[in-house]
Amino acid sequence: MAEQRLNQKTATDNLGFSLIELLTFILLISLILIAAAGLIITSIKNTKNTQYRALAEYYAKSLENWLTNERYKSWSDFQAKTGSNNGSSSSRNYCFNTETVSNWPAVGSCNNNYSLSGRYKRDLVLSYDSATKKITANITVTWKGISGNDTVNIKRDYSRFEY
Repeated sequence: MAEQRLNQKTATDNLGFSLIELLTFILLISLILIAAAGLIITSIKNTKNTQYRALAEYYAKSLENWLTNERYKSWSDFQAKTGSNNGSSSSRNYCFNTETVSNWPAVGSCNNNYSLSGRYKRDLVLSYDSATKKITANITVTWKGISGNDTVNIKRDYSRFEY
C-alpha cells in the first residue's frame, strides 16, 4: 500500500509544469511580441515616409507643370524671370510655398521656411545659359521627415522653339 501511494505521488508530480518551464515559455512569448511590435513600428514609419515623399513629388511635379505653361505663354517673360534681360547667363531663386501655384513669388529662397502644408518647402532655381540658350529649372522640395529632412529634386530644361 505504501508503494502504491508512492507511485501515485510520482505520477501526480509529473502532470504539471515546473516554474522554470513556465518562465521559459513567458520569456519566449515576450521576445516574439517585442519583435512583432518592432516590425509594426518600422512598417508605420516606412508608410509615413512614403506618404511624405509622394506629396513632395506631387508638389514638385505641379510646379514643373506650371513652369511649362509659363514657358508657353511667353518665352521672353519666362527668360526675364531668370534675371536675364539682355541675353546674358543668369540665375534666380524663388520660393513657391503655396499649395497651388498661380503667380510668381518674390525673388529669394525659402531658407528654413517650411510653410507649405506645415512640413514642406519648395525652392526653384531658374537659370539661363546664354551659350545653349536654354533655361534650366531646378525644383527642390524638402520636408521634415521622421528621421530628418528628405528631398525630392526635379531638373527640367526649357528651350525656345524655332518656327
